[in-house]
Amino acid sequence: PTRRSSDLLALAMMSAGIYMYTTLLETVFSLLHCVPIAGARRLFLAATTTCYQPWQYALLPICIVLYAIPVVAIMWQRGTLPARSSASLAVREALEAPFRPAASAWEAVTMLRRLILVSVHVFVTNPLARTVTLTVLCLVFLLAHVVYRPFRERRVNVHDAVAQFALVCIAAMNIRNAAYAVEGVVPTGPPAATASDLDTLQATLLLLPILMLASDRAPKWAHA
Repeated sequence: PTRRSSDLLALAMMSAGIYMYTTLLETVFSLLHCVPIAGARRLFLAATTTCYQPWQYALLPICIVLYAIPVVAIMWQRGTLPARSSASLAVREALEAPFRPAASAWEAVTMLRRLILVSVHVFVTNPLARTVTLTVLCLVFLLAHVVYRPFRERRVNVHDAVAQFALVCIAAMNIRNAAYAVEGVVPTGPPAATASDLDTLQATLLLLPILMLASDRAPKWAHA
C-alpha cells in the first residue's frame, strides 16, 4: 500500500537520526569531557576553557536524552511502549524489517553499541587503556553477532560479521601504537617498519567489507 506523507516523513527522520546518532554522541560528549589541569577542571579539547560553563549545563539534558535513546528504542521495539500512530508503526516496521523476529530490536542494540564505544573513546584518556577496552568491546560485540545472527539474510550476517572482525583486528593492531604513546617512545628501525606494515594491513582491512559488498552486488549489476 502507498504510504502517507506523515509516514514517509517519520521514516526520513528516523533514517537521519540513526545516521547522525554517533556524530551527535561524540560531539556532545567531547564538549562535556573535563579533566583536572593545574588545580582546575578544564575542557579536554581546549585546556584554556574552564569547565561548568552555562553552555555545558545546557548540554546535559541533550546528553541524558542521547543515553536514554537506545533503552527507550529497545522497549519500544519490544512492544513495552506502544506505537500509537500509523507513522510510529511504519517506523517500527522499517526498523524490524531486516532482522529475525527473535532479534527484532537489534537496531536499538546497535545504537547501544555505538553509545558504549563512543563513551569509551571520549572519556577514557589513557591511550593504552582506551585501545585495549575498545578491542575487548569490539570482540564482545562480534561474538554477540555471531551467536544471535540477527539479520534475516545469511549474507547480511556474514557481511556484518566480517566488518566487525575487521574492527577487532584494527583495534588490536593499535594496541602496539598506544603502548608506544603511553611510554613516550617513537619506534625506529624494525619496530617502525612493523608499524608501517600494520598501517598498510589496517587500510586493507577497511576495504574488506566494501570488496565483499561489491562482489555480492556484481552478479545483480551484470544482469541489470
